[in-house]
Amino acid sequence: MGPLTTSPSDLSGQNARVLCESALTFEVSGQMIHCPMVSVKVRDIETKLILDTGATDHVFTMELAAEAHLEAIPTDPGTDHAGAPVPSWSLGEVPIEFGSLTLPLHSVVAIDGPPPFTGWGIGGFLSPQRLHRSAWVVIDLVGHRIALIECSDPSLERWLTDRFPDLQPIVLGRQKGEAVRILTSIEPYRDVVAMLNTGSPQTEFANSALPGLQGIRDGDSGLGLSGTKVTGGQIKNQMLQVADARFEIPTLLLRDEMPPEHPDGQIGMDLLHGTVLAISPDETRPVYWLVQAIP
Repeated sequence: MGPLTTSPSDLSGQNARVLCESALTFEVSGQMIHCPMVSVKVRDIETKLILDTGATDHVFTMELAAEAHLEAIPTDPGTDHAGAPVPSWSLGEVPIEFGSLTLPLHSVVAIDGPPPFTGWGIGGFLSPQRLHRSAWVVIDLVGHRIALIECSDPSLERWLTDRFPDLQPIVLGRQKGEAVRILTSIEPYRDVVAMLNTGSPQTEFANSALPGLQGIRDGDSGLGLSGTKVTGGQIKNQMLQVADARFEIPTLLLRDEMPPEHPDGQIGMDLLHGTVLAISPDETRPVYWLVQAIP
């Protein structure tokens, strides 16, 4: 797929306006990682930021904050993926150069970055649904592009259909919360709230939401940013139900415990690769998830 543009042939009179577009990358230092990243500038410092729909805040590393001469004020600790506290600092509002735009990021938080981040040129995380006050963010995990688009819901639906004719849209009610949350289930269990999480490598659910399932513990369930181990077991070949679509999960992580205030599950990049997400900053707007043909 080529660059997104705002030519009349692309928009087809849909009253949709592409504010900017940029490439996504998964490569650092010659190796591939699981999460999409964008290249930005922070006060003329070039860095990569992970695009994380599971993040409720924009988060920079303290290393980037120091290099960009940003004032860091100690604030309440955050919570990482393992539920452990993470020392945090407030950076306030920080403008970034993103694509062709300068965007003000509000209430940016800083943490001590994981050791590999500095060598990889990664300066933190972006919460894509909070990038712009009104524009939809379209995260194309097929063609590895991201775009900010201003338009109505119907115009966006037509734009997505024209842009991705080989994909089938699922329109989902967004559940309350700054992370991108939807209703979903592991068959044959009840619906629970789960995140669509581009920052996570795999799909995982709380053990308490799936009574009776038992995973195999192999000692490799991952770590939070604090270095705290994520505990749980792995179970093969489970089926995820999202609206009318079903997705096979090759390996599902059954978490012993989810962090406080987190939902009961998350859909990670194991299922999001090869799909497209369109998300509004307005939590009352639906989430559009474009997937391969639904069986």
